Amino acid sequence: MPVYIFSADDSEQTEIVMSARQDIPKTVRKYGKVFKRDIAAEHGGFQDTPGNWPQLSESAGCMPNQRKEFEARMSALGCPTQFPGGKRVAYAIGKLRS
Repeated sequence: MPVYIFSADDSEQTEIVMSARQDIPKTVRKYGKVFKRDIAAEHGGFQDTPGNWPQLSESAGCMPNQRKEFEARMSALGCPTQFPGGKRVAYAIGKLRS
């Protein structure tokens, strides 16, 4: 079952486990406080989510002798790309969003 995170104005957080089929409330009242749903907190700290850049891909890429050309082309298209080692491609889009 999914875990939903809610934050209060004083940054205190609480978690609620609910079925994905239930209507998820925008706010909950707990400990005499009002907590608002914190979607950013729910999706932070995991691999390949908006808080964790660069994103890595094992399915995108090119032949080893085409890496420099691929990196230049992707940068020109506005998606800086690198090969940090091995076969995975790293997209540094998160730097553009901040």
